[in-house]
Amino acid sequence: ELEVFGATNLPKKDRFGACDGYVTVELRNERTGVVQHSGRTAIVWRELNPRWKKTFFWEVRCPEEEEIEFAVWDEDGESDDLVGRCMLPVTMIEFDESNSDRPQLSKSM
Repeated sequence: ELEVFGATNLPKKDRFGACDGYVTVELRNERTGVVQHSGRTAIVWRELNPRWKKTFFWEVRCPEEEEIEFAVWDEDGESDDLVGRCMLPVTMIEFDESNSDRPQLSKSM
């Protein structure tokens, strides 16, 4: 279970001084580059501190070989602009073991 909660202080990308942000997320094998799961949040219009609160339910098969890519985009109609991206090896995630059925991220990334 992976939740994309939100972002703060996105840059002003539009001529109106806002950002129409959304996030793409991919779970891929680091070694082969094969994407195993992918998803996208909704667009939050005209907001520099968007809250998506989108949850993805993906199975992680081999944490030692998998990474998650988060990319924040500004929706621009014809050609969306990349705001930023982050690669996170699955082994770097700290899990909250208090719920043994479903580990949850214990801190914001």
